[in-house]
Amino acid sequence: MFSTPKEITRSMTLLACSFAVALCVMPSQSNADPRDRIKSTDLSKLRKDQNKAKNRNKIMDLIKKDGVYVFPKTNVQIERIGGDKPEWGATKTVKAAALKYQRFQWSTKETNIAKGQWWLFSNKPVSLTNLVNLEQVPAPAPGQKASFNLDLHSVIAAKNNGSVPVGTYYLAIFPQNAQNMYVGKLSNLVAITVTTSGPATNFDEIP
Repeated sequence: MFSTPKEITRSMTLLACSFAVALCVMPSQSNADPRDRIKSTDLSKLRKDQNKAKNRNKIMDLIKKDGVYVFPKTNVQIERIGGDKPEWGATKTVKAAALKYQRFQWSTKETNIAKGQWWLFSNKPVSLTNLVNLEQVPAPAPGQKASFNLDLHSVIAAKNNGSVPVGTYYLAIFPQNAQNMYVGKLSNLVAITVTTSGPATNFDEIP
């Protein structure tokens, strides 16, 4: 026990100083390594995304938000320039009438593939709500590429009262087995930008 007020005051001063020193050396949340907070946030977001994926439609589970996979096993390209040595790519700009004559090629590393199903979307992110049309095409031989021609003008015009709205459309391939079951995931997207519109019967603008 303290015998005098002076000793009590002195002891309280020492206690206050000790508490202040402890606060100075104690690590604060604001001084924590920001990388730890980022890791924690990323992990939490990943878990939420995984839980959402489990509850989505089975087909939509196979399509990412933007429809593009970093390393897709299935690849599709559009013929940008024809001729003896055609040029292939993932983008092309055409006039509306030229959509009637478009050639594509695709390949896949998936196994037991009997056919493919091309999907045409009216915009991104791709989803079943903006799916314009889908049809089947023959599968390539293992390690090879298979080409196919599409009249996209008629396909788009059929959904738009005979006209083709300007804009960018996206085509992808979904591999299927002999039982028409989807195999793997959706391919990359080919972006087809339409620069002019016109009636479905106007095919005088050939690329």
